[in-house]
Amino acid sequence: PPHSAHAIGDVSYLPVDDYSERWSIAATLRTQSSPYEDEDIHNDFIPLLTYSGETLFLAGTKAGAHLYKGVDWRANLYAGYRFAGYNDEDKEFLTGMERDDSVDGGFDLTRVTALGDLTFDAASDVSSNHNGQVLSFNWSRHYDHGAWQVLPWVGVSWYSQDYNQYYFGVREQEALPTRPQYRADESTSLRLGSDIRYAIDSRQFLTFNIEYERLGNTVYDSPIVDEQDILKLGLNYRVQFEEEAVANSASHYDFFNGPGKAWFIRVAGGFETETSLNQIVRGDVEFEPSHPAI
Repeated sequence: PPHSAHAIGDVSYLPVDDYSERWSIAATLRTQSSPYEDEDIHNDFIPLLTYSGETLFLAGTKAGAHLYKGVDWRANLYAGYRFAGYNDEDKEFLTGMERDDSVDGGFDLTRVTALGDLTFDAASDVSSNHNGQVLSFNWSRHYDHGAWQVLPWVGVSWYSQDYNQYYFGVREQEALPTRPQYRADESTSLRLGSDIRYAIDSRQFLTFNIEYERLGNTVYDSPIVDEQDILKLGLNYRVQFEEEAVANSASHYDFFNGPGKAWFIRVAGGFETETSLNQIVRGDVEFEPSHPAI
């Protein structure tokens, strides 16, 4: 759902009311101003596989289950990959520092009203990396005009002390004369933005996203941070697969011939890599050709 796109990991921009049980392939190009010292712009290219089901959904780096969907309320349970890590190979000023991405488990609850949707989202680290929590409360509203859909939204996000200390703190053993030890406290950020979606045809969709976030003072005061106002831009292209005719019962299905199903053989190969998922989706991959994987 779109409201979840502004919480963790969901960069697929799926329509909130899409339970069509269809698969899509998509790609998102994102750029944002970076909060970190000596890094002005940060870019990501993320290939995606999405699925909108009655019960389950897959939104690129986020997957979960629809616990409840009604006229006035919606509730989802999910797990998502958070792209927040870094290491000293990425940025020279972070020499001796490394932070991993995380997998967060979460729950979101939406109240649908005539004045817009009110969404509460709670996520917690289940990968034992930052061991923190993020809580968000958003307002959003849909405006439809033919092939165009616009979703403006505004919200606040609370980040726990553990989360901020992991990604923005400086440990004692990491301290340098130009980078003193720093312990970050919990913080609250103001966030607002909009999704603009255009249906090229019944299968192709283009979404432009803009988001502004004002980081809390405890984050901005960190010696590795030099920017408090963050602007994020995203462009997403999605192709939805056609519905496939399926036999009504097993008695009508021929496993060997099937309803128009041809046999095929697939051969795959590759090489081993210790590159993280964060680096893979950004195209920063180092292969080890001496360890082929077939």
